Amino acid sequence: MVKKIRKKLYEQCEAELLRLKQECLDGLEGIKESLNSTIAGDPGDMSQAIEERHTATVKKDKFERQLREIEAALRRIEDGTYGICEETGEDIEEKRLLAIPWTRFSVEGAESRERASRQYAST
Repeated sequence: MVKKIRKKLYEQCEAELLRLKQECLDGLEGIKESLNSTIAGDPGDMSQAIEERHTATVKKDKFERQLREIEAALRRIEDGTYGICEETGEDIEEKRLLAIPWTRFSVEGAESRERASRQYAST
């Protein structure tokens, strides 16, 4: 019964991941022109063009990071490791997977990683 429920959850998450992947690909396509535009004109135009290119670069980086996470989650679905926390080895909570379908950590695992990160940073 539990495996059947998790399978349905994973199918739902996979559909959402595929939707989000397409959204990222569309976003990358949408900013392509801003990234490749020529910076020319008077100083005001150039300033605006530089700002637009910077904004597009930030968006591009965000889309690419998100796309890598989504693709990694889709690979985990394929290889049967999806939904298992990389920190604790336990099942990731259903609500967490629905909210963040690319997540690799349960709440407990994410908190553990965060504590370790803060401890490492303070030393």
